[in-house]
Amino acid sequence: MPSRLPTRDETVFATLTLAGFSFWFLLGFPYANHNESFAIVAQLKEIGMMRALTSVVEPVANYRPLGQALAWLGYRSAGAIYPVEIFNYVVAVAAWVLLFMSSRERKLFAVTALITGGVFFTGYIYLFHLHGVFYSPLLFVTAMLFWLDRDFTRNRFVALTLCTLVAALFHPYSLLVYLAGVGGMAVERWRTLAGRRAMVAGLAAAVLLFVALLATQSNKNVLTAGEMLDGLLASYRFAEINLIASLVALCLAIVTALSLPVGVRPRRIVAIGSGIAGLLFIHAGLPVLLIWIAVCLAKTLLMRKWWMALVLGCATLFPAPTATGSPTYAIFALMICTAILPYGNSAWEERLRMPARRAAVAAVAVATALLVLLRVGVDLPVATHLAQPLIAEQEKTFQMEQIAQWLASSDYSGYTLRFVRAVRNPKDASDSVDRTFRPPTTDEDLAMYMRALRGSSAPPPAKDKIVLVGFGGDAMPPGTVLLTVPSAHAGVARVVLPENRNHDVT
Repeated sequence: MPSRLPTRDETVFATLTLAGFSFWFLLGFPYANHNESFAIVAQLKEIGMMRALTSVVEPVANYRPLGQALAWLGYRSAGAIYPVEIFNYVVAVAAWVLLFMSSRERKLFAVTALITGGVFFTGYIYLFHLHGVFYSPLLFVTAMLFWLDRDFTRNRFVALTLCTLVAALFHPYSLLVYLAGVGGMAVERWRTLAGRRAMVAGLAAAVLLFVALLATQSNKNVLTAGEMLDGLLASYRFAEINLIASLVALCLAIVTALSLPVGVRPRRIVAIGSGIAGLLFIHAGLPVLLIWIAVCLAKTLLMRKWWMALVLGCATLFPAPTATGSPTYAIFALMICTAILPYGNSAWEERLRMPARRAAVAAVAVATALLVLLRVGVDLPVATHLAQPLIAEQEKTFQMEQIAQWLASSDYSGYTLRFVRAVRNPKDASDSVDRTFRPPTTDEDLAMYMRALRGSSAPPPAKDKIVLVGFGGDAMPPGTVLLTVPSAHAGVARVVLPENRNHDVT
């Protein structure tokens, strides 16, 4: 049974669970359009609810009607993407709270969640995106598997199945998680399982729906195994964005190794081996998070928790099919690892008594104070430096919004707006970590957005008439400066009419 904490303690540690990723979200909120949001908004401006429910909006990979409909409703209700950002965050909060309530070792889980949410937040950048609407329901289904495992009843199984069917209309990966989790639980419990027919029916329905959704795939390009491996490694590398994050991942791997359900000596050997492997990974530029995932996988196998092993293995591979290097697909495996680390560690949990509650209250209070001070613009040692990239990226989205609105209503509305730097997928780009000069979207997505902003009756811009925009005080080609948009953290964005209209982007 899960540990029974007093109500006040449960509130404190549930808040601590959320504090890591919530700190960064509340610091950065709201963003204007970012990445693919430009292209999606351009289409949402022109279609109705019925089309949002029945078509596949670019660049969405496959049919996701509820996600698209909610994005349409959120954007149309406010003329901005803020309502969708709030939805993304609220559902993510619900997922983590459910996972906390499903844990037997809630204090240890809360500390682990604080670390993973705070240190590996780059994967949660989707919270600020319109297309992020697809991902939080997948987090919730993942958490529901742990909720079902805690108390496997018919009612909970039915609730999970229904929620998965809904979540699948946000993202088809929900069905993969369901199949791996429920299939593993069926193997574990088959001899004593009641309602086998219902479980088999649920699994069969999930398979059929997944195949049907897969048939709607809009991108038919077949990636090689090498490309998928590169994308997978890049996703975890960008989730683990600096040396501090790598060292934290190493510590998590060692702590998990020390919690393995084996003797003291084997635990120490695995912990030492994990530490050595982690240092070698750091030296080679490989993500140490993969070592933590491997140790967590070993723990699930030693505990004979086949469903956890299957779900973790499935989620770990999520970044491979798209192979863009986005860190967002890494958060699902990290969420599962966050639940696995404290799993079964009742002895460690018992040691976290009253001092842990005081420390949790203090941590939440400090995080709240830092958040308020940073939001009002107070310059704080270390904290301001750590927050600068997130805030700068937020400011950049509003700079882009101002530039787009200005151009659409200016004498240069018939010109093509292009970035002075090309934007590539994270795994292919040199500016994925230091984003000082990186534009907030691609030229292609910006072109779609500008067409929608000008209106369907406006003639297309002339190809030989180009204005360039650069961010972060980037070097611009010779020409006439048409507009400058300063910001406190992102630097100056400038729009230039170049002397050489055949300027190549870098």
